[in-house]
Parts: sequence; C-alpha cells; structure tokens
Amino acid sequence: MIVDAHTHRYPDEVIQDPETYANQAKEFHWLGLVMPEQGASLQGWANRRQMLADMDNAGVDKAVLLGWYWENPDSCILHNDWHA
Repeated sequence: MIVDAHTHRYPDEVIQDPETYANQAKEFHWLGLVMPEQGASLQGWANRRQMLADMDNAGVDKAVLLGWYWENPDSCILHNDWHA
C-alpha cells in the first residue's frame, strides 16, 4: 500500500482565486508560498475528483489530508469545517 502522507487541499472558495482569497483574508504568508513572485508554486489545485484520478494514475492508495498553519482564526475555522 502506498500512502501520500502530506497532502494539502483547500475549500473551493480558496482555490478558485487564491490571490483574492489571500488578500481578503489577510493570508499573505500563505499567498507567498503558493504563488511566489519568482518560480512556480509547488501547490497543485486539484479538486477531489482530479486528486483521486491522479492518485490512481500514480498508484497511490491513500492520502493524509493536512490543514494549514493559517495566520487568522477565520481561515482556520473555514478550513477545519471544510475538512469535517
């Protein structure tokens, strides 16, 4: 069994427009990591269906979904509620 032990996924309102979300929520540290001024982001923006298809194609059986170390409590609540 292959397990991806470090996977970040985000609610749709976050991934649809990361820059707008980050600016409105004042999540500037996160924005700098997922949309760096130079270089490409390491973050993929797959929805659930695409993530599962990618896992199948790569032979990954399970994934551990992780939260994020947000700067603001409202972002934590949004993400935690979405994971639940």
